[in-house]
Formats: sequence, structure tokens, C-alpha cells
Amino acid sequence: MGNVITLENRVKKEGDVITLSIIISGIFFVLGIIVSLFTGSTSILMDGIASGLFVIIGVVSKQISKLDLKKPTKKFPMGYSMIQPLYYFIIGTLLSIIIAYIGYEHVLLVMSGGKNISLGFSTFFEIASGFICLGFYFYFKKKNREINSTLIKVEAVNMFSDGIISFAVGVAFLTGLLLNNTPLSFIVPYIDPVITLAALVYMVFQILDIMKDGVKSLLHMSPDEKTVRRIDSLILKFRHINPFVSNVGKTVVLSGKKILVLLNVEINSRSKDFPIEKLRELKYYLENGIKKIQDESTVHISFDFFIENGVIYGDKRGVEKALR
Repeated sequence: MGNVITLENRVKKEGDVITLSIIISGIFFVLGIIVSLFTGSTSILMDGIASGLFVIIGVVSKQISKLDLKKPTKKFPMGYSMIQPLYYFIIGTLLSIIIAYIGYEHVLLVMSGGKNISLGFSTFFEIASGFICLGFYFYFKKKNREINSTLIKVEAVNMFSDGIISFAVGVAFLTGLLLNNTPLSFIVPYIDPVITLAALVYMVFQILDIMKDGVKSLLHMSPDEKTVRRIDSLILKFRHINPFVSNVGKTVVLSGKKILVLLNVEINSRSKDFPIEKLRELKYYLENGIKKIQDESTVHISFDFFIENGVIYGDKRGVEKALR
């Protein structure tokens, strides 16, 4: 039997990975600034600035992850899970504005003839960075198998993206070295600004993807279709094994990092002897089933009883007692 991951355990493991990610990004931020000053490479400078932004995002994400331990309050009756997508949406908007300005500057640089940089050390730095990032990507993936955390998944994707970009830039710089002293050497000054523009376009798509998830949560839109289909399948099985359940009304929406599931179970029993205490069993079946589909979920279940010939088969007081 596998180990049960408690919420406290999950938050601690998330915090450990995010702390490591912050340290790595901080080192790349400092190195990126230093190397760009020596080589004159704008793309390395951009890589360093991106790492600096990941440090800020990581610090805030770590604080946000701790909010999961807080209980709902009158001000936040659904908990604090909505804060994370709101934060990602705001930071995504700000980054988009910054990227648009930097992109404009580099279009002007390409149009004015490009820029010569020191390719030798730049090539070594980018390829070495790529290997380091991909190494941590696989480490983060291994950690995420233990707790299946969205935050760790995001950190792993960031590492993978940084690694692939570093490799691509390194290969481009290596190509520039090979083109020196050849008839195609006129291309070399354009390599750095063009790579920077390509990296900016890639970053825009990454940011839009994060913002899309944030908007879906803020607007309480449905989660992915696979999750919804699995919940539908659970409800269908539930109705099949409980013939006295005539219908199950369902609403499934994103609520921050979690999904919110609202279920209304209609009981159609023609017998006064319907066991009210059985509702607890039904409630547990649905809650446990949905938790297995999506661990980070909040489930609310209500029961309705049909009235036939003026007789109520089930009373509010009995239902409340059964569900305590």
C-alpha cells in the first residue's frame, strides 16, 4: 500500500522544490548578467533577466502554496486557491508588456544591421546551461511523481524550456562560429538579435498558456474534458448501483488550483422505510471517487426527496443527522 500524501506533506515538498528552483534561477540570473556584459550578447542578457523573473515568481509561488494550509474564512469561504491563478494572470500581463517593448527594440536592431558578439564563450555557456537545466528537469519530474503537484509541474516545464532554449542558442552561436571567414559571414551579426526575437515569441506562447489557465479559473470555467468525462463515468456507475437515485445534477468548475464539484442527488423512493443513514454511504462514495480523479478538489453534495401523494419520503432533520 502506497504512502498517503497529506496536505502538509505536499506543501513541504512543493516548498523544497520551489526553493531549489529559486536558487538555480538566481545563479543563472547573476551568471547571465555577467556573461552578457563580457560577450555583448543580448540573448544571454534576456535569458538572465528571464531567470530573474522566475526567481520573483518562485518566491511568490512558495508563499501562495502555504495558503493551501489555511482554512476557509468568512472573507474567503472557498479557501485561497483563487489567489494563484490571479497572480499568474497579473504577472503574465506585465511580462507581455515588457516582451513587446524588448521585441520592438530588437526589430529595430535587425533592421539596422545586427550586432557582433563574442561567440566562443557564449557558445560554451549556453550549451553548459542547457545540460544543467535538463538535468534539473528530470529531477523535478521524479519528485512530481511522488505528489502530482501542479506547482512542481510548472517548475519542471520552466526548467525544460530553459534547457531547450539554451541548447538552441548554443547551436546558433556554434553555427555563427563556423560561418566566420566564409562567404556567409554577413549573417553572423544577425544571429544574436534574431535568436532573441525567437526566444521572445516562445516566451509569449508560454505566458499566454499560463494566463489562459488563470482566466479559466477566474471565470469558473470547466476543467479539462478528461476530468469531466471521468466524473460523468463515476456518476453513471453511481446511478447504476443505486436504483433509488433518479438523477444526479452536476456542476464542475475550476476554482483556483482546485476544481469545485456541486452535486444534487435526487432520491426517488416510494417506501417510507428508505434508510436515511444510507445517505452517508452515498456521500462517501461520491466524495472518495472524485478525490481519486482530482485530488485537489472541493465536493459539495445535496439530496432532494420526491413527494408523492402528499407524503415526504425523507425529512431535512434526518438528512442532516445522517450526514454529520
